[in-house]
Amino acid sequence: PPPPPSPPIPTQPHAPQWQPAAPASFSGNVGPVGSQVERDQLGLITGKDAPASVAEQLLLGPVARGTAVSFVPAGTGGRK
Repeated sequence: PPPPPSPPIPTQPHAPQWQPAAPASFSGNVGPVGSQVERDQLGLITGKDAPASVAEQLLLGPVARGTAVSFVPAGTGGRK
């Protein structure tokens, strides 16, 4: 005789709208890391009038944290 039919596969619950986690959401209490202030500063460093994207924050945040950034006008810069 043929094997008995398998029970029906249960339906998956409807997932809420997926949102990417901001880098600050990856860990616990980490102070200003991932804050809006940091995103605004990284946006200025990258030359935008908008906050840094999640990708920019994830890539540049660890490099820029704890450093002093200064701007030099394009016409006065040069190699050292």
